[in-house]
Amino acid sequence: MLKMVRFGQENNIEYAKGAMHHERLSKLKGKERGYYMAIFSYFSVNGINSEEFPFKSEAAMEAFLYENASVFDFDKSDTVNILQSQVPWKRGNKEGRIYLLASYGADLLAVIELKKGDLCEDDVKQLESYFDDQYHLKNQEKLFAEDGLKNDPDWCGFLVGSGIKDSLLLDVLKSDFKSKDGIPLGFVIVKRFQGNGQVFIHTTVYPPKFKKKYPVFEFDGTEYKTSQLAHAMIKKYVRDHYDGLSFSDLDRLLDKNKFKTKKPLIRLQNDGGKDLEGNYYLKPDKILSLEDGSKVVVLSWWYCSEIKTIKDIGNVLGFSFKQIG
Repeated sequence: MLKMVRFGQENNIEYAKGAMHHERLSKLKGKERGYYMAIFSYFSVNGINSEEFPFKSEAAMEAFLYENASVFDFDKSDTVNILQSQVPWKRGNKEGRIYLLASYGADLLAVIELKKGDLCEDDVKQLESYFDDQYHLKNQEKLFAEDGLKNDPDWCGFLVGSGIKDSLLLDVLKSDFKSKDGIPLGFVIVKRFQGNGQVFIHTTVYPPKFKKKYPVFEFDGTEYKTSQLAHAMIKKYVRDHYDGLSFSDLDRLLDKNKFKTKKPLIRLQNDGGKDLEGNYYLKPDKILSLEDGSKVVVLSWWYCSEIKTIKDIGNVLGFSFKQIG
């Protein structure tokens, strides 16, 4: 659901009207309404006169997205992980680069293409062309197999721009938007504003839609995805052993060398690490508080193929879980 914001400047009032346009589309009835896509968008600025402050280049937009990869998270997916930027890419006889290559767990890879202006049908054709060379796609899959990527992952694509043409927007809203080869495509609109010496970023995400099954597990009477299990078990352990439990105690118990994980299972929220974003649960309701005052964050990046390691963590903590789907 879009939240409409009215600004003092005329060009931003025009943008607010654009938000109203989106809301009208969301009220389509009958058959068209049945195909309506969920949109994730929120923007609120109170008491600040602001004006649009576009990114000066696609490189500037890329830098923002690289540091804020959670923009590409969408419902019922694993946490997004940016694998590479400026990736060499083959399209038949042509060679070029894609801006970003990302993964969602071990099952899904995403090609992300950026455009500084409004997205249009020609941009969709360009994104589609990145999936034409099946041999190149297979080579990309092999490159990341050693990191736990499964043998035959699915693919999706994202187009990112500062706006979207009305003709393309209508098609996106009224259908499960796919490439000519059936690959789900998503769209992200990124707008930047400035006012009172501050800069604000507004994003609207039209996520790719596809039918995909992820393993579902039951632990302590609740259902979890693979990426959520370790956090759930560590959270319960902290709750059950809160009295006298310190960070050093928990860190010794969950020493990453026991489980051969590439990153520590737990970190202090304020340890200053630049890699916390995108790799650890950082939302306030996910941060664990210990009796010694420590604020602990838990590793969020798990492949489905690492379920044995997650079981080993459960054994150390004295817990077990079962797969139910």
